[in-house]
Amino acid sequence: NDSAVNKVNNLVNLSLTVDSNGENVTSFDTVISYNQTAFDFVKADSNDPNFKVYSYKKDNRLTLTVIKIGLNNNQSVFKGEEIIKLVFKSKAKGDFSFKVLPSFDLETTKFVNEKTEVIYPGVNEVMVKVD
Repeated sequence: NDSAVNKVNNLVNLSLTVDSNGENVTSFDTVISYNQTAFDFVKADSNDPNFKVYSYKKDNRLTLTVIKIGLNNNQSVFKGEEIIKLVFKSKAKGDFSFKVLPSFDLETTKFVNEKTEVIYPGVNEVMVKVD
């Protein structure tokens, strides 16, 4: 979260930081839970021009499918880079959690490498305070 003070009706910017443990990533899915009564999802953008983000919002979660685009052979080994910028609009005061979930129903947070192997990363959460 790059905002020192979050206010109601303001945009809140969050970053998704990725570490692929040395794997060359071709795509990944991320499941994020958040309070939809307190925040509206605005957009998700890739900070890496080699990847395109598709977002799907339902219930109290957001699923991101991030796919490598083009025919380039560049390695995509992430070492803690901020890959995705998420923007939400705050609607209520309070302390709120945004969690990357390992799974929800049939959806999972995972990487796919260049050999089409599935890798399940560690997950985390961030707290956001809105005044």
